[in-house]
Amino acid sequence: MRLAGDGNVQGTLKLPYPADERMQMSAEGYTPPVPFTISPQVVASATGDRVAYLVSHYAPKDSGAFTVSIFKSNGDTIFGKTFAYRGVPIEQLARDSAIVALTRMREGGPEVIKQLQEIASRKMPSICSEALSIVIGQDNTVWIAQRKTATGQIVLVLNNSGQIIGHVKIPFGSQLRRASRSHVWLTEDTRNEESNVVRYRVIGLACEKTPC
Repeated sequence: MRLAGDGNVQGTLKLPYPADERMQMSAEGYTPPVPFTISPQVVASATGDRVAYLVSHYAPKDSGAFTVSIFKSNGDTIFGKTFAYRGVPIEQLARDSAIVALTRMREGGPEVIKQLQEIASRKMPSICSEALSIVIGQDNTVWIAQRKTATGQIVLVLNNSGQIIGHVKIPFGSQLRRASRSHVWLTEDTRNEESNVVRYRVIGLACEKTPC
């Protein structure tokens, strides 16, 4: 449901349910996510006329991919693109820690935890995901925030037909909230556990003769 500034309903939008059994575990009715996976994400544009669907695919070894699909509010597909990447391996110590962490579940008993640990061992990916979140820009560009590093986070930028027009690096500890090919809005965490909203100018994104 989209509300106007005065609180009146401007329209409603039906979103697909973001579920994928590859990223879920199930035992006796408990369905936590598989460690180190990113659940499929569905987001709408600020105007409600477009919907983005982001889903990651995990390969057995050192490669993966993610798919970006953009739909109109009536369900028509605008584009769907899959991007492959060479993944960063997840260290065995981190994988073991994730298995041990399941013992701290407050729900279920020892038998449920044991089942979930077995499923996690089998379904955990061997590489980190490269696609963490997605934002539809105010100008219908598409922004995919990728894996965080010690120096910042790379955001892949697509135009309104799904073609790559550039990469933007945002500071470590910030979160992309809104974007266009000329500006991005971030929230940045402070030492006081508060968040500041910061706007940055974007320079150098490539565009074709038609608008991005």
